[in-house]
Amino acid sequence: MRGRYVVSLKPSPSCFAGDSFDADTVRHELTDKLKALKGCCVEIIMKDISTVRYSPQRLWEWARIVKETLDSMY
Repeated sequence: MRGRYVVSLKPSPSCFAGDSFDADTVRHELTDKLKALKGCCVEIIMKDISTVRYSPQRLWEWARIVKETLDSMY
C-alpha cells in the first residue's frame, strides 16, 4: 500500500463520551496505530461524534494531542 493509497485512520470517538477525557489513553492508542502505519500516507478523521458531554474543549484537546503526536513521530 505504501505510496499507492491513503489510509483513513478513524479512531474510536469513545474518548469524548466518558465522564472524563483521558489524554494519555488517546495519545497511547494513536501512537500505536501510527507506528503500525509508518511509511503510509495517513489521514486522521474523528468519526461519529454524538456527544462530548457538554465539554467541546475535548475536541480541541484531541486535535492538540494528534498534532503533538505527529510532530514527535515525524
